[in-house]
Amino acid sequence: KLWRVVRTELAEIAQNHGDKRRTAIKMAGATEVLEVTEEDLLVEEDQYVILTTGGWLKRVGSISTIDKIPVKQGDQVLAITAGSTKATVVFFSNLGAAYTARIVNIPASRGHGEPIQKLFRFKDGERVVTMISLDERMIGDIKANPKKPDLCPPIHALAVTTNGYGLRFGLESFIEPSTKVGRKFARLTKDAEVLTVLPINASELLVCVSEWAHALICRVDEVNYLEGPGKGVYVIKVAFGDRVLGVCATEKEHEGLTAVTAAGGSHNINARRYRVTSRGGKGHQIVRRGQITEVTRPDIKIPNLEK
Repeated sequence: KLWRVVRTELAEIAQNHGDKRRTAIKMAGATEVLEVTEEDLLVEEDQYVILTTGGWLKRVGSISTIDKIPVKQGDQVLAITAGSTKATVVFFSNLGAAYTARIVNIPASRGHGEPIQKLFRFKDGERVVTMISLDERMIGDIKANPKKPDLCPPIHALAVTTNGYGLRFGLESFIEPSTKVGRKFARLTKDAEVLTVLPINASELLVCVSEWAHALICRVDEVNYLEGPGKGVYVIKVAFGDRVLGVCATEKEHEGLTAVTAAGGSHNINARRYRVTSRGGKGHQIVRRGQITEVTRPDIKIPNLEK
């Protein structure tokens, strides 16, 4: 009874005080339904992604200095990259698998972060050797030209293994988030591991150093570009028991690697000190006696997103 009174009063108010409606309300047809995806609901903001050698992963909104990044005792920062929360990061493992995650799904933390194994399903002995942000501001143009399928994408990747093999491959197929088991990018021979994966434009020089003090410098474009996972080709021939310890790609002749011997001596390996040769050889003998115990990597830098 009360609702009947309310309806009657509302009808009287509408008749006495109502005016013409200015906005027409229509029922949406089947073709007018608005679809909202999960990505549409994401707040887009820039974030930094930090990975340690121990496999701890996190994202933060800002980094003041690298030495102030909190890590567990005995651990150290392996890599830092950045990108929009809508962009993805691909993690490359020593066993030839690539795992892709959207940056927004990486744990946000001011502490140590979370073990990366919480995002992906690793095999025994598997670990991440590097990560690459696929935000275009960080990586550049990784898309292949459909009109020129025989050409490599402007920016693609180079993987080098501990037994001296190398392969180039595209990054476009890794943009979308992967399953927990990842995607294969390399097929390894027995007892070999992926040492690292580098973003390249194929104009660089490739510098390799082995444990038994052999160094080889060749052109990156001598390494075959593969459309799918493969073994690749020899970059440097290492003897049985030897292994590649360090590798870098550079466009500058004076840049390269620093190899430290067991006796404590250091040797700069670059194109100004050693001749550039073809891939597949044994390289230059750095020292007559002793082995290389460490190859120092370039200092990690905080990424610049203002590009």
